[in-house]
Amino acid sequence: MAARSSKRVEFVYRDRIPQDVTHLRVHPTAKMIAYSAFAHSLNLIDVQLNEGLECISDRAFYHCKSLKSIEIPSTVIVIGDDAFAGCTKLTKVDLREGLDGIGEGAFSHCASLRRIVIPPIHDFGCGAFASCTKLFKVELCEGLNNIGEKAFSSCTSLRRITIPSTVRSIGKEAFSQCTNLVNVELSNGLVNIKQSAFAKCTSLKSINVPFGLMTIETSAFQSCLALEHLQLPTTVKSIGTHAFYDCEKLVSVELNEGLIRIEDLTFTGCKSLRFIRCPKSLEIIGFKAFYRCEQLRNVELFEGLVEIEYAAFEQCTSLEHITFPSTLRCIGNGAFQGCTNLITVGLQEGLEKVDFKAFKGCASLLG
Repeated sequence: MAARSSKRVEFVYRDRIPQDVTHLRVHPTAKMIAYSAFAHSLNLIDVQLNEGLECISDRAFYHCKSLKSIEIPSTVIVIGDDAFAGCTKLTKVDLREGLDGIGEGAFSHCASLRRIVIPPIHDFGCGAFASCTKLFKVELCEGLNNIGEKAFSSCTSLRRITIPSTVRSIGKEAFSQCTNLVNVELSNGLVNIKQSAFAKCTSLKSINVPFGLMTIETSAFQSCLALEHLQLPTTVKSIGTHAFYDCEKLVSVELNEGLIRIEDLTFTGCKSLRFIRCPKSLEIIGFKAFYRCEQLRNVELFEGLVEIEYAAFEQCTSLEHITFPSTLRCIGNGAFQGCTNLITVGLQEGLEKVDFKAFKGCASLLG
């Protein structure tokens, strides 16, 4: 095997596939590289792709573990699913304007890739650059409309990212488990942050939420352990369950007017959160919305609030005072259970239901 890998084997690709090729030049007449054409070509070091090539099919260079760089011609429109996945020595990829789609997992597990510039492609496949563990610089070009699902998931060397103003949506788990991501710049134009988009980005300290954003989906920032501050613009209409679950260093949150419901478990386990001012538009505080917010001392509620659901403030052990608005109709089961320092509760006429165990374990209140 050692002797064969040291021998230079050159080949001009038309339509037949040789064995043990080390250097490849694609013939100018070739429009497509076929499915799995060079998959597992473990000795392939160098590839020359010529202008005129239009498609690199699925798994074309899958697990070519010796390939070090690739320059994609401007004529290439599509890079297929897993086309370069597992090319563990690939350090350089040049993508050009004209590229329309990057397939699912196209460059996933390229463990040596350090930089990438993404042109304004239309189709951004799931996991396109997932688990590129040495990828530290990503440039996203203006004109890009969305960032695909799991696009950069587990890129553990990525430290900062700027989202272009043309991006409307950040996909599910797009940057999840980017554990060294410190800085994220979001631009006006962003409408939706999808499920778990930044979940477990444990070094992320702050996030600027731009005006125009409408939806923060389930678990979008769950377990962002370093996140300290959050300010939401008035355009945000929906925050999903678990959105900021276990953001244990989150100190301050400014919730926007226009928000009608704080969903279930949204701020559960935010142990450093000290103050919350609910917007005047708020009608419902959901199940365990602020469960185990142990440093929460002050909660400001306004007229318009109708219901505090089951265990919403359970085990908020620093909470001392709470005054309910006259519009409140229901306090759910265990809503303030275990709030051991709660001294005063201001109940108003109009309250119709205080469920079982709503204030159970509030020892200071009972005293």
